[in-house]
Amino acid sequence: MSATEAAAAQTNTEAAGADGASGGQENTGDGEALGLATKDGEADGGEGQPAEGEASEGGKEKKEEGEQPVVPEKYDDFTLPDGMEMDSEILSEFTEFAKSKSMTQEEAQKSVELASRVVETAFAKQEEALAKEAETQLKEWHDAIEALPNKVEVRANAALAAKQFFSPETIEFLNTTKLGDCASLIQDFAKIGAKLADDTSVNGQPPGSVDVSDGEKFFGTIDK
Repeated sequence: MSATEAAAAQTNTEAAGADGASGGQENTGDGEALGLATKDGEADGGEGQPAEGEASEGGKEKKEEGEQPVVPEKYDDFTLPDGMEMDSEILSEFTEFAKSKSMTQEEAQKSVELASRVVETAFAKQEEALAKEAETQLKEWHDAIEALPNKVEVRANAALAAKQFFSPETIEFLNTTKLGDCASLIQDFAKIGAKLADDTSVNGQPPGSVDVSDGEKFFGTIDK
């Protein structure tokens, strides 16, 4: 082989090697472009894409989150505290309100329970206030009679007049309601009783000897 032929052969060999290297790089690029391989040569569905099975679960969760609450066509009877009843008109207004707010049966029941607690608390406070007011009034009446210099005579004469003109039922009512403890009522009846009294006894006992309320001293007690 001449020197010229040897040089030509060497040139062809280098060109073939260059073409092979270029082809390999292009194949690698095509594989990556198609997403068929990563740097480690493993199949990849693309960065940020969920694995098979995860996509369906995620879709299910989104669907459940987007579900609307079940609003019943007609609410079941609501549970109320013992002794409490809901007015039919108020019940109708509440059910309309609950539906407008898309309340479920459980949410509507919870609202009823909270409202019941508000009502119970209000009534309890009102009863407590009335009881304190009544206690204060009774004490004022009692103190007014106790302050009289002739309190024993006043009570005795009032009781005499009450027994003379009141029926047993009226006397029982006044004693039960404590209205018979009213100081002005006792003093008015004492004036009537003074005209009837013999200044000796009331119900067979000395005036003021029985430890009872002012009302009972005024009106007496009913013989059982």
